[in-house]
Amino acid sequence: FINQIKKKMFSDIGNTREYSINIYSQPKNETNFDLIGNLFLPTTIDECYSHDGIGDVPGLKDEKNSWQLKGHKNRIVPINKDALSVFCRIFEDSNFLDARFSRMAVPHSKGILESLGKMVENGSKFDSIRDRIRIDTVWHEGDAVKRGIIEKSTEFRSSPNECVFTAPNLYICNPLSKTPGRFGKTHRDYDVLDLNIIGDDYLPRTNYQRACSEEEYIENLKNVSWDPTSSHVSYYRICHRSQVDGNMERTLLAAIIPPKSLTRNEFIDFKPLRFSV
Repeated sequence: FINQIKKKMFSDIGNTREYSINIYSQPKNETNFDLIGNLFLPTTIDECYSHDGIGDVPGLKDEKNSWQLKGHKNRIVPINKDALSVFCRIFEDSNFLDARFSRMAVPHSKGILESLGKMVENGSKFDSIRDRIRIDTVWHEGDAVKRGIIEKSTEFRSSPNECVFTAPNLYICNPLSKTPGRFGKTHRDYDVLDLNIIGDDYLPRTNYQRACSEEEYIENLKNVSWDPTSSHVSYYRICHRSQVDGNMERTLLAAIIPPKSLTRNEFIDFKPLRFSV
């Protein structure tokens, strides 16, 4: 459960607090139980068990942007030895022998669990392709400001190499989700961008800009291992926020950002040497 509907649940506890109801039994020979996550009211549990399984599985919110209370048969996720094996292959290293003691995920639906199963069948993790990617946070705010590489200035930029993206700029598959307000005084001072209105050459306001010459700026960037003449930012990169929020519709927020654009240390971005879809 997530305590978002406080007036019907626990009004004296924060709305982001999570808790669970667990039903235990005597020890069994095999692991086999049902799991329903991302609940807001207990009535959803009854609806899940009475549902016929027809239709799409609802997400966390409904079409009115309210917390989703409807149940669905496929929200009931069976946890058995196969599911535990999937979790084990995701969260544990190769030396972890007993999947029964693995850390667990809380899949929103049976379909999510099946997707996780397909992911582990691939067998690849970032660690196995370490030599083919470069991961970098580019600028660490305090150090880069102290060295005179970037400076605080909330303005529109005229070229990508003047953009230093920060976390609110980026959302799901969208590097132009928000732009800082005119004065950028607080962490809430951001305007949502309408992608249907802005032009192809639009660049957002950013709260930081280059504070030195372009030559010095480039000299301070790290080069990629496979081409010593190219810096990390010479390519399109996959960029994601360095922190995740388990209560959001997506935990890992990532997007592709263009060459020459920079990121502050609240981002992690990486350039694959070979990237195919």
